[in-house]
Amino acid sequence: MIERANQRCVQCGASFPVYGTFCPTCGQAVYRPIKPLTLSKSTVLKPVRLRAVSSPGIAEMQPTQTPLQPVLPPAPQSASTSLRTRMMEITTLRLPAMRVPGSQERSVASSISGLLSGPLASQPLLTPEKWTRGSSVLSVLALMIALILCGTAISTFIRGGSLNTGEASRQGPAYKGHTQSVYQACWSPDGKYIASAGGLGDGTVQVWEAATERMVITYHEHATAALALAWSPDGKYIASAGYGDMVRVWEALSGRTVFIYEGHHNASVLAVAWSPDGNRIATGGVDNTVQVWDALTGNHVVTYREFQDDVTALDWSSDGRIAVGSVDGAVQVWEASAAKHLLTYTGHSGAVYALAWSPDNRLIASGGEDKMVQVWDVATKKVFSVYKGHTAKVNALAWSTNEMQIVSGGEDKTVQVWDALTGKHIATYRGHAGSVNAVAWSPDGKKIVSGSADKTVLIW
Repeated sequence: MIERANQRCVQCGASFPVYGTFCPTCGQAVYRPIKPLTLSKSTVLKPVRLRAVSSPGIAEMQPTQTPLQPVLPPAPQSASTSLRTRMMEITTLRLPAMRVPGSQERSVASSISGLLSGPLASQPLLTPEKWTRGSSVLSVLALMIALILCGTAISTFIRGGSLNTGEASRQGPAYKGHTQSVYQACWSPDGKYIASAGGLGDGTVQVWEAATERMVITYHEHATAALALAWSPDGKYIASAGYGDMVRVWEALSGRTVFIYEGHHNASVLAVAWSPDGNRIATGGVDNTVQVWDALTGNHVVTYREFQDDVTALDWSSDGRIAVGSVDGAVQVWEASAAKHLLTYTGHSGAVYALAWSPDNRLIASGGEDKMVQVWDVATKKVFSVYKGHTAKVNALAWSTNEMQIVSGGEDKTVQVWDALTGKHIATYRGHAGSVNAVAWSPDGKKIVSGSADKTVLIW
């Protein structure tokens, strides 16, 4: 025998089983237990069936003519049945009475009923005819969906893009100190300052605070244009170059010129790079050479002459190799100390304007006139990924400090971030009105700086 206590409603006096927390007669939640009910195990039990009775603007619960029957405890449930039960509990919460659902809400109810009855059970739990608190339930479901979407949106925002489009917004200042195109922009090693180089008609290198845009110094020693620059690893000096054959090394925060290097013989210098140890500087130009010289004295060390066209891009690896990009479409890797040619990569179909070593020195990313960036293994020349998100030539690129992403800027006026090993697009920054000529990650990896032909430098 099974003993089961009944309960009595204190509002209308109706007696009903302990299952359920509301009186099926009057709908009130207040009840009191009465004496136990003794049942036989063979007793045939039926659930209480309710029907919806509409009154003007209010839906109330009334019992049908079927006699009230006791309900036994539920049988053990499978995992899918338990999930179905939990979903039913969510959708059958008793909330304050609201208006009777309309046709649109009944349609939603039908969809939910199909979801619950399809993969989770053989019998539908809800039908539009039994949905008497439709608006309240829909409110709960809408809140749940909104919370899920908010979580997804926040996660996507943290990665740097918006929910659907991958578009990202600028989060830092816009620097407008230049009067002509900005050809280069890069962070100081400590992340406090940015140095930017102005093109033909500007000719200045300007150093300013990244956080406030406050001008620190303007270097005026380039006669017509400043096309390339690089900070020393210790942040004390800047090497800059432009039209003509001179490369100038000067104190970053005072503007005092330390020395001038004149080894390119009346040829404009397009690329400058400091060695990681700070002892040497490499420069490349339209004389089809790369020259390495002592950063402390300005004395010439070695010249590489195996290039068929202008040298447009340079980068040192931390183990002493130099990667060189050229208008002839090739990327060459040299042993810096011995001037020994190590390899040539010919995967591009046009001029190479930008390249960078990965932080672990295994990979090189290179981009240019063919509108794509290729990431390839230096030891095998095997291509790991190809990024084709730009619609015009790629002018600049840089690896993130965690080696996972690459940022690239192009003539299509965009700054784009993508996965280094898969080539999958992550975010696009649109804010420049002209070609993007320079991009760089901040040392902490949290921000990106970009310089453009629209005369501005933006921080993202």
